[in-house]
Amino acid sequence: MKLRYKKKKLIIYAVIAIVWSLLGIISFIENENNFMKYSYLVLGVVHIIIFILYQHQGYAKITNGVLIVGELKKKRISIDQLIEIKHVAGDFVLVSETNKVSLSKDQVREEDWKEFIAIPKIKTLDPHQYNS
Repeated sequence: MKLRYKKKKLIIYAVIAIVWSLLGIISFIENENNFMKYSYLVLGVVHIIIFILYQHQGYAKITNGVLIVGELKKKRISIDQLIEIKHVAGDFVLVSETNKVSLSKDQVREEDWKEFIAIPKIKTLDPHQYNS
């Protein structure tokens, strides 16, 4: 199961990538002799890479009962070993004896979130059922 980023966030990164890339291309076409044309292209490429990573990897995924969250530095927590779910500033902190992982509901698509909270272990640990 994969928790994907909301489409709005992906669209924002795609638009930013296109704008920076177009500025870089236009700077090269007009033969501007300044260093900014390189920075425009670098920013465009960086945002394209971020967009591809966010779309491909998603926010989090569950494989073999282990929740993996993060892009570069991944945090892992076994769902079977969860002992508590805390609600802190709009985030949901999943706590086991050895690890603590934070999930932001605002980052995840609604249909993926509903599927996530339907997991039996999550249901039993959180009686409030934060469906809203």
